[in-house]
Amino acid sequence: MLTQTGNSIFLQLVVPQEIVEIVSAFKGNKSPGFDDISPLIIKTVISFIAEPLAAVINTSFSQDMFPDTLKLAKVI
Repeated sequence: MLTQTGNSIFLQLVVPQEIVEIVSAFKGNKSPGFDDISPLIIKTVISFIAEPLAAVINTSFSQDMFPDTLKLAKVI
């Protein structure tokens, strides 16, 4: 979750259920991203990967690090 106060942005830790809710809202017929993983596949496996994914995201937030490979986008 993103909270903005004045000129500061605070990233709050995420919980697996929040990730499941966001991914569940994905449209399955969209094209894959830079990683070539389709949204339909992510929606299918999200219940199995939500907890470790939340841990990775929270570690990224707490260590103020964001991998360069995740800064890429595929624009069509």
